[in-house]
Amino acid sequence: MSCPCRRTSDARPEVDPMDRIPRIALLVLLAATHGCAPMERGSAAPAGSTGDDPPGPHPAAETTPPPTGEPASPSQVPGGDEARWESLLNGVRAQPRDCGGDPYAAAPPLRWDPRLGTAARGHSRDMATTRTLNHAGSDGRTPWDRIAAAGYEFSAVAENVAGGQPDARAAVESWIRSPGHCVNLMNPAFRDFGAAGERGSNGTMYWTLKLGASF
Repeated sequence: MSCPCRRTSDARPEVDPMDRIPRIALLVLLAATHGCAPMERGSAAPAGSTGDDPPGPHPAAETTPPPTGEPASPSQVPGGDEARWESLLNGVRAQPRDCGGDPYAAAPPLRWDPRLGTAARGHSRDMATTRTLNHAGSDGRTPWDRIAAAGYEFSAVAENVAGGQPDARAAVESWIRSPGHCVNLMNPAFRDFGAAGERGSNGTMYWTLKLGASF
């Protein structure tokens, strides 16, 4: 028996006028062989803004000179290489954690999946180009569209995004402090991951983490 998954989202394109205040957002899609669950979406940020609410003016950002040249590739940004991501994420999962009052046991280590890496890299680059923090791409594609296009057949996937953190460690630490993102990081169902960071023309780093379980 199966049923069509209902995918809902309150996401809307969001221009980033502040550039420098870290923000994070998450998205989860679960699909099972014998049923389905709706996509769950939420957002939170340690700086007090969220991925859903348009941030207010941030005058200091106007004085930040944009970098020259093309956006950095994930291997060129701080903490952007595969081994670094693996060390950061598995370090988080190696010990029990409290995610918003809910205890989570240590979870199995994640392994890098190049298909999820491709999907993450493409979305970070898109966010950096458009200077937006969102799960929907500028071409209208959803996270699962990007993952499927990369060739990853999944039973469950999740996406965390972040903007404004200077390096991968800071992005991961922001996710840890947010209950929903923390749950994604500690979910034992996820075994694969891909992650990437891209720098926008405004100098802001945009981060994407894809977590998945394949059939």
